[in-house]
Amino acid sequence: MQRVMDVMVSGHRQFMDVLEAARTRRGGFFRNVTLVTSGDGPDVRTVVLREISPGSLVVFTDRRSPKFSQLQDDDRAAIHAYDQKTKLQVRGYGTCQLVTGDKIPQKFLREAMQRREDYAGFLSPGEKLDAGQAWDMDLDQASQNLALILFKPHLWDVLELHVEGHRRFGWNLEDGEWVGSWRAP
Repeated sequence: MQRVMDVMVSGHRQFMDVLEAARTRRGGFFRNVTLVTSGDGPDVRTVVLREISPGSLVVFTDRRSPKFSQLQDDDRAAIHAYDQKTKLQVRGYGTCQLVTGDKIPQKFLREAMQRREDYAGFLSPGEKLDAGQAWDMDLDQASQNLALILFKPHLWDVLELHVEGHRRFGWNLEDGEWVGSWRAP
């Protein structure tokens, strides 16, 4: 039986197809991933991947969130996911482009506004609530607070943990082309 790692190393398109299948499948390991940015040091959080398109992965955020301001200061980021079933760890390294306001494509705006309360709080995400303070919202402001993060990878690292021996493979973006190579696990 062919292991998932064998498909992921057969070509970059196949690699991305595996990630897309894991993103769209209910409970798939690449739907909720870890995004790492730099603030006053590394900052880690789980985000939901909304789309994998050629050259970028799309995440929604609130433009008032710490990750948004961190990415304004330093656009470098990393993505991490682990599949317990196949024992695969996937790490991506790249830069992020922030998209706000009328530059957000309508399909993403429509999707995000189905949960507009996620972007409608009067306070910024993570801001301290005073004792007894209500969590108030202004639903009309939700679309103004929405931002997209376009994660643009330049390196992927895939590690397979297996009883017959661990394997590691990398995809590097070199002069606009993805080049794959085996690496020491």
